[in-house]
Amino acid sequence: MTKVPDGQENPALDALNSLIYDEQSPDEIAENFKEQGNACFAKGKKFYKNAIKFYEQAIEQPVKDNKKRSVYYSNRAAVHLQLENHGKVLEDVEESIKLDEGNVKAYFRGAKSAIALKKFEQAIQYCTKGLKVEPDNKTLDREKVRATKLLEEQIKAQQLKQQAVEEENAKKKKLQDSIDKKGIVLGGPLFEIQSKESSKIYVDDLGKLHFPVLFVYEEYSQLDFIEDFREDTTFGDHLEVMFPDGEFTDWDVHKKYVREDLEIYVVFNQVPPKDPKKGKTDKRPRKVKVNHTTQLLKILQHEEYVLPATPIFYIISSKSSFKAKFLKMSIDSLSKLE
Repeated sequence: MTKVPDGQENPALDALNSLIYDEQSPDEIAENFKEQGNACFAKGKKFYKNAIKFYEQAIEQPVKDNKKRSVYYSNRAAVHLQLENHGKVLEDVEESIKLDEGNVKAYFRGAKSAIALKKFEQAIQYCTKGLKVEPDNKTLDREKVRATKLLEEQIKAQQLKQQAVEEENAKKKKLQDSIDKKGIVLGGPLFEIQSKESSKIYVDDLGKLHFPVLFVYEEYSQLDFIEDFREDTTFGDHLEVMFPDGEFTDWDVHKKYVREDLEIYVVFNQVPPKDPKKGKTDKRPRKVKVNHTTQLLKILQHEEYVLPATPIFYIISSKSSFKAKFLKMSIDSLSKLE
């Protein structure tokens, strides 16, 4: 039998092959193409594309024997399997099985690709149907066991994922219910830095809200980020830890930021509420002094306060000449902290 060179064009041989094929039946021509496809496939990956072309030519022949046609599709599926074209494998496998439900190799190749695509139920179906044809086929049996195990793991992972989603939704609902119950109105972030902070508001098992809080030292353009400020904690509680007696921060060059001299300010009416229906007031933004003994929740519940992504408080030293300047500063001129 004269063979067409692997993937090459040769007019003389094409003409010769044409004469040869004119004398052959469609079945014989298709079988020739199949054999050439098998030869290319056996040569390795470099020749896989040629193998696919030969199998395609076999498929195109008007062969009436469905078992033979089934093999052509199944063989092309084998090449696609090696190339990891798993979607094409399943397409050829389906065609192969339609033509011959007894093609065990087609079931095996379908199972392999279905597993690769994480379609484990489909893989199990292929194995089950193949084992009906050959009950003692150990290769199919192993694939079925593997697909079954992977399906169980997939179902378990999906259940855990769904459980995590439900738990997260429950936490969000619990948090929102607590915020609403305590009359806190949420607004958007004031500064870019607020949208980048990883700490979030949460509610503990006792129903207490915890907030990330920013202390801004406007005089020196410095800040402290408090990751966990519980609602019933006072500002003085945190300042006592942050400004121990006899110690000064590196940026306090004039040594005036001493705890007993620190004044705390918050800006009311600074951001609009996320939900316009929950707006508390239409008043202009204004600075309000906060006592050291004030609990965070008292500020957050104030009728003029809308909570930005992170509550922000300005810390000023009463001994600093900057205090007068700060009190005169417009709200828009305060640090943007971008």
